[in-house]
Amino acid sequence: MAKVYLGDVGTILKITTGYNFLTDSSATCELKVMRPGDSTAQTWGATISSTPSEAQSGIVRHIIDTTNLAGSGTYRIQSLVHAGDGTNQWYGNVASFIINPLWT
Repeated sequence: MAKVYLGDVGTILKITTGYNFLTDSSATCELKVMRPGDSTAQTWGATISSTPSEAQSGIVRHIIDTTNLAGSGTYRIQSLVHAGDGTNQWYGNVASFIINPLWT
């Protein structure tokens, strides 16, 4: 993965949830994110991939915007899938990524 810097906008995060969205077209997904120094998780939106093979593998995307990156350091991210029938939800594995300060 290429370095991501504080202030970057438009970087696409692809997260594998493990949920087969092709079998549940009404399912939704959000991302829980712990930013460096925060004690409360932020909620970021996630878009289910429109590519059939990626949707079957449970891949979702989030495009970094100006409100997401509050500081440099290690961010932890976890997907939360909501079944289309509204009765079940599943958390994915926790992943991490590093936001680098400028000029490093």
